[in-house]
Amino acid sequence: QASARELSDSSDPLAWKRLDGPRWWAHAAYGLTRGIEQSGVFEHHRRRSESAGVETRLPLLDFDLVELGLRLEPLSSFDAARNRPLLRAAMAGELPDAVRRRPAKARFDSLLIDCVDVADRASIQALLCDPHAELGAYADLGKLRETFFGDARLRREQPFQWMWHVWRMATAECWLRAQSGGVLPRTCAARVRRPIPTTPRADSYVFPP
Repeated sequence: QASARELSDSSDPLAWKRLDGPRWWAHAAYGLTRGIEQSGVFEHHRRRSESAGVETRLPLLDFDLVELGLRLEPLSSFDAARNRPLLRAAMAGELPDAVRRRPAKARFDSLLIDCVDVADRASIQALLCDPHAELGAYADLGKLRETFFGDARLRREQPFQWMWHVWRMATAECWLRAQSGGVLPRTCAARVRRPIPTTPRADSYVFPP
C-alpha cells in the first residue's frame, strides 16, 4: 500500500499546467523535459553508453533546437487532414508528394516479420527448441514449440502477433543465457544468410494491446 501511494503521489497528469506560459507551450515544454525523463529514455541511453564507455548525446534534444521548437507558433502543428504539417511543408520537393502528403502511417511490419520468419527463422527455432533452453524454467517448452513452430496457423493468420511473441522469447532466452554464462548453439551463433522476400505484403497487421 505504501508503494502504491508513493507511485500515485509521484504521478501527476496535470503537472504540466503549473508551468508558466501559455498552455500549448507548457504542454510541449513539460513533454520535452519531465515527460521524456519519466519514460526512462535518458536512463536507457545512459546505461547503453556507459556499457560502451562513451557519453550519450541526443541530437534531437540539443538545447538550441529545443528552444527553437518551443518558439514555434502552435498553429504550425495543426492541420485539418494531416499531422506534422510544418515538417511536410519543409520536405516539399525532397519527397514525392505521394509519400509527403500521405495521411496514413507508414508501417514496416513486413520487414520485421520476414526477418524472424525467413532470414533468422532457423537460428531462432534452434535457440527456442533447444531442450536445455533457459526458458524451460519459466515456460512449457513443449507447448512453446507446438504453438509457435509446430502449428503454422498462428503464423499464417496473425503474422505480426506470431513475430511479436517469438522475437521476445528469443530475446529473453539470449538474456537468460548471458546471465548464466551459457553460450548460443552453433546454428544460432552463425547467422543464416538467406534473402528476405521482396514481395509486398498487405498493410493490415495490427499491433497487439
